[in-house]
Parts: sequence; C-alpha cells; structure tokens
Amino acid sequence: QFATKENDISFGVQFQPQQEFISLRKGRSSGSDQIDAAAEVQELVPQQRIKSQRATQFGIMRAPSAGIFILTFDNSYSRLRRKCLTFRCEVADGPNPPKRWTRLQMQSVADQEARQLRLNQVREKLWAFYGKVKNKAKQTESAITALVEAYNGRWDDLNKAMKQKYGVSPDL
Repeated sequence: QFATKENDISFGVQFQPQQEFISLRKGRSSGSDQIDAAAEVQELVPQQRIKSQRATQFGIMRAPSAGIFILTFDNSYSRLRRKCLTFRCEVADGPNPPKRWTRLQMQSVADQEARQLRLNQVREKLWAFYGKVKNKAKQTESAITALVEAYNGRWDDLNKAMKQKYGVSPDL
C-alpha cells in the first residue's frame, strides 16, 4: 500500500525470476541505483501516474515463481513539486494472502467508491450552483473540474471561496 501527501506519483511493478536476480549497483554518473540492463525482468504493472493523494492505494500480488518484485516510484516528470511518499510492503508464504490483507483491500475499494460517490455529489451541486450564476456549459464544466481538483476534499474551504466570490455558497 502507498499514498502521497500531495499530488500524484508514477508507480510500476516488475518481477525477476530467481534464476536471474538483478544486481543493483551505484551508477557512476548520477549516484542512483540502476537495474542491470542484461537481466530478464517482467513488467507486471506498467509504470503509470497514480492519484495516490486522494486515497491510499492497496494491492495484493502473487509471485508467478520464486524471485523478487521491483516496486518503482518515479517523480521525474514533476520538476517543481516534491512528493512525500509513505508505503508499506509485506511478504507472506503460501498460496493464499493473510485474511487481514483481503479485508484491507476490500476496505480500500469501499473507501475509493465512497469518495467517488461524494465527488459526484459535489459535482452535481456545483452544476446546480453554476446554473444560477453562469450560463455557459463548457466554461461551467471546466470550472467545476478545476475546483474539484484544487480543493480535493476540502469542501469547507471551497464553500468559503464561493461565498466570497458570489455572495452565496453551494453548501457542499
């Protein structure tokens, strides 16, 4: 599982079978760890940007064979914003994950679904609110998207900002 305090981060998972363990060595030019390019590494989860500031990301992976997982967190696309990342990895023997892992994963999915439902409610209220204040649908959609992204769960702050700007609030 992992989360960031603010903004997204790029995440991916690779796996290397036991017969060809990778060797991590200090790069001579940059000083960072690098994977030996000659090693056979399988990509299990393609590197992609994850909005991990919105909800803790949780997953369970089963090793296809004896080997090692390589978890990659990458922020190189973001030149101006540092990230504070917290993560936790556990390894379990046997064919089935511990029951608490399954419970955590189900809770994570439920939390994300509840958050999405709340975001949909906020968007509906903002649409109704903007319908009273403005009349251009395209501008309204982009304004709502910008507000939801900017305030991301801080609905009291958004209510205050709207009240200051328009004299009334959508009561989110």
